[in-house]
Amino acid sequence: MKQPLWFLGIWFMAAQVQAELLAPGGYLQGSLQLKESGKALVCPAVAVYSGELDLPSKYVQTEKSKDVIDEENDARYKALSAPMSDLQQLSATMTDRLFKGKGTAGDMACLRRHWLAWAEADALLQPAKTASGKAVRKWTLAAISANYLKIKLNLPSEDTPLFPKTEQQALENWLAKLAMEVMPDYSNRRPEQINNHDYWAAWGVMATAVVLNRQDMFDWAGNVYQTAMMQITAEGILPNELKRRSKALSYHNFALQPLVLLAAFGEANQQHWLEAKNSALQRLANLVINNVDDSHSLEQAAGVKQADESLREHSRLSWLAPYIAISGDKRWLPLLKSLSSLKTTRLGGDLQYLYLRNEPGLADKQARVVVGTMTIPNNMEQQS
Repeated sequence: MKQPLWFLGIWFMAAQVQAELLAPGGYLQGSLQLKESGKALVCPAVAVYSGELDLPSKYVQTEKSKDVIDEENDARYKALSAPMSDLQQLSATMTDRLFKGKGTAGDMACLRRHWLAWAEADALLQPAKTASGKAVRKWTLAAISANYLKIKLNLPSEDTPLFPKTEQQALENWLAKLAMEVMPDYSNRRPEQINNHDYWAAWGVMATAVVLNRQDMFDWAGNVYQTAMMQITAEGILPNELKRRSKALSYHNFALQPLVLLAAFGEANQQHWLEAKNSALQRLANLVINNVDDSHSLEQAAGVKQADESLREHSRLSWLAPYIAISGDKRWLPLLKSLSSLKTTRLGGDLQYLYLRNEPGLADKQARVVVGTMTIPNNMEQQS
């Protein structure tokens, strides 16, 4: 029976409304498989942060460029943010093990216990009194949502003893509340303020949007991404990161990380953001890679020698995996293969495994680090 045009229009709009937000294909692994035997990682004691979000900046505030470390404030920042950093690290480590079929029931129980403790406490919902307080909130949101997706999308059923539905709902309700705090934290900001912090906020909200299937959150994150693309110059420079003077290269790379993940999630949802603003993201990526071993060109732009912080270390180039996956540009595969690790807590853990696990010649890279009382098999960068 032929339907009138108005009916087809309503049907089309309804289909759009009902369209499920998707994660990139690498997040789909099939039903989680737990090891029946084997040793679980040591599960650290739960330590939910309950203080004020009044964390100091680690940089000397009298320096407009914010590129000089204040040793005393840096130590205080690390001490205050330790519970959040440990939770981010645990989220990535445990979900990577479980996602790769290396985890045990004990690992899953540990993960649930930590996540639920923070969720039930409504942690990090208190007013943020400092920019660093807002930053820690958004990074924690990003780390949990991006890593939780690896579990949520691969549970054997909607309600399973592995992760009961009531617990999933409690966690997701908390993530929704966090996202609703993060969005106003980074809304209505002046152009000269919009920088890597906004991009990280957008990434945290984007991952949460897919967890919750929230189109409004997806759209908010997408708008931040488009703003970032408009900021990128013809030379690939982000002017507000160039202001970081001696750390301009470091912060261009740090800004690029969430932007690549936003593009990857956009691509998964038929939004071809990689081409936005005449391929602005590609220009930024080219700038960073061209300065990896010789930062002379960026030093000229910043007007100062760049800090001695190799981008080859500490998973700083983990964004290469999703970038290569969505762009199809394999020029940088040799560089990627030379890196010891591509694991970043706030981006979803092992990005090589998530995005390029079927690429020939790429092994599962492993390194060992210690966080709190837990020894974990990875090396995940956490830049502040």
